[in-house]
Amino acid sequence: MLNAGLVEVEEERGRRPPFLEGVPKNILEKFEAIFKDRSMSWDQKKSKIDFLAQNVLTGDNLRKFQEFKAMKAKGDAEFRHKEARLSPAAQQANQKMRNLMGRERFQFMQGLNENVKQELMEMWRSRFGGAGQRMMRNRRI
Repeated sequence: MLNAGLVEVEEERGRRPPFLEGVPKNILEKFEAIFKDRSMSWDQKKSKIDFLAQNVLTGDNLRKFQEFKAMKAKGDAEFRHKEARLSPAAQQANQKMRNLMGRERFQFMQGLNENVKQELMEMWRSRFGGAGQRMMRNRRI
């Protein structure tokens, strides 16, 4: 019973992409298996999700997927543009952080110069919004 409540809360928060609204459970499970697979890189996940969407989604869901994909591509391009405008020190730190996970990433951040840290936080805030701010505040960086 508790799991059913958690699913409802996740749905209310909009945790699933809009293109998965109303899809049959068996299709949803295929997408969720990809989302949760920690053995795949982000690029591998994107590729598998794209392949699956093109092969199983139809109608409105396929249209929503195409819109979602275009929106993500635009956001990614804007983020890359902001990355390119970082100072050399912030670019170097950002590159190193791409290979770090979890606590390692936050420990690395704590050792950075305050100006570099601020540059990175501003860039991430533009991409992740309030979630990025809460994440940084909770880790006391």
